[in-house]
Formats: sequence, C-alpha cells, structure tokens
Amino acid sequence: MSEKAFENACENSEKLLSGGFFDKSFDNLVLIGTVKNVEQFEICKKECFYHIPLRHLLSAGFDFKKDLYRIKYISLYQSLSQFKNEAGIEYIAEVESVSVVRRSDIKEIPKNSNEKFLYFKLSKWQRKTEKIKISEIGVYPFMIVPFGTFKASKEIAELMIHNSFDRELFRKLKQLSTDVNCTFFELGEYRFFDENDNLIVFREEQCLLQLPMEVIRELPYSGFETVKEAMKL
Repeated sequence: MSEKAFENACENSEKLLSGGFFDKSFDNLVLIGTVKNVEQFEICKKECFYHIPLRHLLSAGFDFKKDLYRIKYISLYQSLSQFKNEAGIEYIAEVESVSVVRRSDIKEIPKNSNEKFLYFKLSKWQRKTEKIKISEIGVYPFMIVPFGTFKASKEIAELMIHNSFDRELFRKLKQLSTDVNCTFFELGEYRFFDENDNLIVFREEQCLLQLPMEVIRELPYSGFETVKEAMKL
C-alpha cells in the first residue's frame, strides 16, 4: 500500500475508529510502542498521544487497509536499559483518532523533520492491574498483538502466543524448569518429564524430544518453540 493510498485511508479515521466499519468478528489490536527515553515516555503519558515513523510499519509489511482500524489501543514498552526496576509493560490507552503528519507537526515533542509519522490521539492512560514483565524477547520498534492476547499475557514472550493451549504449555514448561517440586505434567495427549535436568516429551509411547532443561530456564521462548516444533511430528 503506497503512502498516498494510506493517507487517503486515514481521512475517515475517527469514524472508522468509532466502530462504524469495524468487523466485530475480529479481535481488536494493541500497538505496543517504544520510546527513546524516560522523558519521551512521560510526555506521551501527559499529553495522551503516541507517534511512530510510518516507515516502520511499511517496512514490516503491515496491512494498513485491513488492520489499521483494528488498532484500538496503544501501549508502551519500558525497556530494562531505560527504566531499570520499572521495566515492562503496564500502561494502555484507547485510540481516539489516527492521522498521518509530518514530524515537524508534532508539537508535543518538537523536531524539524519532514518525515511522515503515524500520530495517535489517545484517551487517558490506564494502568494494568498486573504489569507484563520483561523476558528474553524485547519490543523494537513496535509490536502489534490481539487485545485478548495482551490481556492474557504475564510476560512479554507470551505476547507472541495467541492461544490458550500454547500459553499453558509455555507456563508449565517454565514451572517444570524452575520448580523443584514439579517433575511431570500432562497436556492433551502429551507428557512432559524432568529427568536428570533434561526435558523429555512423550506422545503415547513415542519420545518426541530430549532437551537440556537449561534451555527452558535461560531461553524460555526459544525452548518453547523447540518443543512446539517437536510436537508437530
């Protein structure tokens, strides 16, 4: 989709964002954005807005025509390097309108540039009851996930997981790797064992995988992906 076509699509953004042409059979989306520093984070919170370079979404192949108006919420990723003990994801706001603007038109954080940005005007920021904790997976320059996934996630890696079976598997694998009192669990037709600090995965009598438990402890999502791949056999 060209930038010109995208700008045309944005002309009726407020009407579309109100739900006029939104297909309710699809889940709303949350755009999780990044900030350069704590100062920018505080300005976005105070002024109730968020901006992101248009090129980031274009280069990622985002389907503007199909999915732009499903972005009903903006959330902010607080990186470990910038926010230390406050790192994670805990703020979310509803989108009131979206438009394409030149960077120089964004008055909240002035900068002399003609680069095109996506500008979201937001309602008041809300604080999540439970922060989404950091994990091996970070967010850069953005992430877009279904709202249901956002609500269900306890850590950032879980934002990559979009169904309840996989989410339960991910959490149980982490428990198996860290809880000395947990040495076995079943999920569906699969059985998972901790045997001498090795993960053993069975389906019926067939051994599908043997994996050092250290992989699950150190790289939970990568280990989860390895287990999922073995379960496809």
